[in-house]
Amino acid sequence: MNHYDTSKSASALAEELGRRLRQARLEANISQDALASRAGLSRRAVQYAEAGKSQLDTFLALLLALGLDSQLDNLLPPGHCLPCNC
Repeated sequence: MNHYDTSKSASALAEELGRRLRQARLEANISQDALASRAGLSRRAVQYAEAGKSQLDTFLALLLALGLDSQLDNLLPPGHCLPCNC
C-alpha cells in the first residue's frame, strides 16, 4: 500500500517545501537577508529556495540556519540496518 500522493509532480512538491520554508522563516520573525547571513548564502538563494527552486544543499543550509534540522527525521525517518543483496 502506497502512503504517498502520486498525482503530485516533483516541482509541485518543491514549491510546497518552499512555501513551508518561507512560513518557518516568517514564524521565526527572520528576514530573508538575516536568514541568508546565518546560512552563509545570498538573499537570492533564499528567494529561490522559498520558490521551490533550490539545490538540496542550499535547502538544508537554510533548515540548519532556522534550527529545523531535527525535522528531517519526519521527512525521512532513519532506517534500520538490514542486509542488502543489491
